[in-house]
Amino acid sequence: MIRRKSPTTIIQQAPYAGYVERAWFKKPRKNIERASKRRNELPQEVITRNPRRGETMSIHQHPHNKEEFLSILPGPDDLKAFKRDLNNPSGNIRTDVIATREGKSVLGYVFIKPTRKILSLPYIKEYEKCLSQFLKSRGTDIFALNRAIYLLRAMDFKVRFVPNKKAGYTYKAGQFKPIKEVNKHKKSAKSVLLSESISPVWLLAHKAKALLFKYLKR
Repeated sequence: MIRRKSPTTIIQQAPYAGYVERAWFKKPRKNIERASKRRNELPQEVITRNPRRGETMSIHQHPHNKEEFLSILPGPDDLKAFKRDLNNPSGNIRTDVIATREGKSVLGYVFIKPTRKILSLPYIKEYEKCLSQFLKSRGTDIFALNRAIYLLRAMDFKVRFVPNKKAGYTYKAGQFKPIKEVNKHKKSAKSVLLSESISPVWLLAHKAKALLFKYLKR
């Protein structure tokens, strides 16, 4: 009997330490299986075989390093490939998964499911524009991010962000980030708010109010 491995384990064992695109298909209760046609894939490019009968999930990775700012959301080509797989009679694909990798580690997953039969992608150009704006802003244009997610839903896709908490990551504003880093920012934001609330102006006003109250009590 072949022991079943988790998708995360298999993905992290893939060669090239996550810097080359890889793809897999999965059947329920089975290990994920290599879907890439080439033995050696190219950076940010993957060519896959057709899904086989019984395979219900397609998975591919978005590799990057700490110096890069890349989206964890599907790119326009990802959505086109997913539409192709959804309508391929040779398989039973129902879910597309993007695994975000940094080096060997999987930071988290983005699950995409259709809410109806996908025959076209009517907002794909506007979606690409919003995604591009978000990337150019290096994550600061939250309006562009929210618009991109809205357009995904308008094209009848459900989107779910699942960080790899076992590896210490959480989801924050379109990225999978270390939990320690997010908590550190929260603490620093609280300290800024606290220091601003006890400003010199506030202290003077408080002292004046106390003196007035003392005078009125005489």
